[in-house]
Amino acid sequence: MNLSKIIPIRYNLGNLSQYRTPLMGMSIIMILLCHARMDGAQLPDVVLSILSLGNWGVDIFLLVSGIGMYYSISKKGNNINWEGWILSRLKRVLIPYLILESPFWIWYSLHDGTGIKGFFYYISFCSYWTEHVGLWFLALLIPLYIITPLLYKLLSSSYKYLNLGILLVIVMVISVYPVGDNTIINTIQSCLFRTPCYLIGLCIGSEVKESKR
Repeated sequence: MNLSKIIPIRYNLGNLSQYRTPLMGMSIIMILLCHARMDGAQLPDVVLSILSLGNWGVDIFLLVSGIGMYYSISKKGNNINWEGWILSRLKRVLIPYLILESPFWIWYSLHDGTGIKGFFYYISFCSYWTEHVGLWFLALLIPLYIITPLLYKLLSSSYKYLNLGILLVIVMVISVYPVGDNTIINTIQSCLFRTPCYLIGLCIGSEVKESKR
């Protein structure tokens, strides 16, 4: 039985671009709601279960980010300056981060007695990878931006879906491979576990741009 003949199913990948901003906003709201649950809000179990679904906001954000990276790179053409592109993306993330987060980490490092060394330890994301302290999403996003040029070449070639499949298998195997109680490796695994949506977004960027159905 052909379900599509009974119930017309239509989709346009171009909608992911058209509604990119609302999707970003929705994902941020979902993440905030999820953190309300994690912060120990006293709410009924049913409500807490619904709020936990906000965790999917991270995956939506990464999917749309991957599509956005394809747009950003493809519009530069074949003569793109990769170093300049990476620096541009890092500036967009790091400048607001440093402005908004520096006061907190100054206070935090003074409060815990680590001083100036502690400030640079926290502000540089080293604390996240070694102690799981810090903004994990930015700690993940920065290395993703750095390797995006390589990922773009793999995921925009004529073998892009084969390359995507190989990358997804590698990422998921590494993410779930048992390594025991090792904070650094466990942290890397938890971040890798969230990257498939970014890879998929980068891979389907051309279809989204062409509004394929």
